[in-house]
Amino acid sequence: MSLWKPLVVAFGLLLPGCAQPAEPVEPASTPAPVTSRAPESEPPATEPAAEPSTPDPSPAAAPPDCTVVACIALTYDDGPTGLTDHVVDALVDRDARATFFLNASYATNNPDTVLRTQQAGMEIANHTTNHANLALQGADTIAYEIGDAQQRIEAITGQAPTLLRPPHGAYNDLVLQIAGQHGVAVVNWTDGPADWENRDTASVINRTLAVARPGAIILLHDTYQWTADATPAIIDGLQAQGYHLVTVSELLGTAEPGVLYGSGPAPA
Repeated sequence: MSLWKPLVVAFGLLLPGCAQPAEPVEPASTPAPVTSRAPESEPPATEPAAEPSTPDPSPAAAPPDCTVVACIALTYDDGPTGLTDHVVDALVDRDARATFFLNASYATNNPDTVLRTQQAGMEIANHTTNHANLALQGADTIAYEIGDAQQRIEAITGQAPTLLRPPHGAYNDLVLQIAGQHGVAVVNWTDGPADWENRDTASVINRTLAVARPGAIILLHDTYQWTADATPAIIDGLQAQGYHLVTVSELLGTAEPGVLYGSGPAPA
């Protein structure tokens, strides 16, 4: 299987809204993350009054061969939040899978949501503990942000993640090296609806469906009400186009620690 492995560019960032395979990043205007707030926006406008019960996961089945059929991987960053349950519900109801890149400080405060997400068949991955821009940090801070998140998530789920998404998509040689030492591949994204800018449900739906292609890794956030609301229609639209919605690991197969990925295979 041929995987996309772009060249490493130290400290390189893209323009806002121009997520591309080489070095996708979120806009420079994104508020700086702090541990007491959602890293990339104000808190979601609407929180559910009560958490729903955990859905029964779909029966385990072998993932599709993404070199033969069209696959796409939806990914959700910055959770868990009070909206994560709604996203998981939409996925489970449609027999779809996705990958959740967790802010580990929030995971520690919401272990039930993390477990519910895992038990529903979703992939749990590392998005650091404090949402620091790793490309601007020294080795000790990079190692802490990755390693501490690994430990926190494993303490909840019983499994250490195998994938890391660096906040803002920012990385350099040192980030890749330390990620490899912690046993995680680095996963950015192919495209997405820029839901931190396009703050309405219809835009998120239409833009996601417009950029879909076989092997794509799509960047979304379960911190935004409009994205949670858009998720059912996104899944329905992709499945109507013939896509199998899989986790990133199902898309990539065996991802090599310390290697950067931005997309997966497509049928020949």
